[in-house]
Amino acid sequence: MNEKIRNHIIAYNQRKYGIKATELDERTFNETITEADFIYEEKIETRRHWTDVLRVCKIDGMLIGYDWAVGTGDMDLEDVGWEFDSDSICEVKPEEKTITVYRKID
Repeated sequence: MNEKIRNHIIAYNQRKYGIKATELDERTFNETITEADFIYEEKIETRRHWTDVLRVCKIDGMLIGYDWAVGTGDMDLEDVGWEFDSDSICEVKPEEKTITVYRKID
């Protein structure tokens, strides 16, 4: 995780929860980001037991992305070997795209 995101999460936790910077460990950083409501999710790759996705959350105005997985439902993600990678945490920016959709003609 880069220093800009780390400092942003420290300030957020201090302001919202009163947690001092010295009390924040890697687990708390990860939970702050992954437990925030995500505003965007994009499928990256489908595997046997999970689908890799990019998730984006907005924490105090900063858009933060991270790699996540959506399970197929037959097993827990940890049971099939998926682990959260805190190195995937990054700042993101919006990009507008135009898409074409196709509708049935009755």
